[in-house]
Amino acid sequence: MMPPAGSAGGIIVSGVRTRTPPTPGFAYSGRMSVIVPTRLVTLTLVGGTPLITLPEAGVTTTEGWSVLNRPSFIVIDGPGEEGFILARLPGDAPPGWDDAIETGAGAWVQAGRNGQRWFARSVD
Repeated sequence: MMPPAGSAGGIIVSGVRTRTPPTPGFAYSGRMSVIVPTRLVTLTLVGGTPLITLPEAGVTTTEGWSVLNRPSFIVIDGPGEEGFILARLPGDAPPGWDDAIETGAGAWVQAGRNGQRWFARSVD
């Protein structure tokens, strides 16, 4: 599906136009829902605790975030219009990822080169 003429591209998710970073290595912010390419995301378990790493991302606040974990995508929703949509392909998440998010009631998110870290509570 092609975006309307004159639009910035992206896709529409829940009525909100989203975008992807225009070039590899481009530093992006979550000031509007951003679709993050899988190559710019790392999903790991650290001592059994889920950690989502977005090394190129920037956020304005670490308060009020939530995470929606699904087999094919993850939504990290922040306050206002901040947020990230992550495609999740088979093998992207380590074994035990889904159980760890459920057991821990969320995931830790680390963003930016300075390693800013916060907890995003799980939602359904």
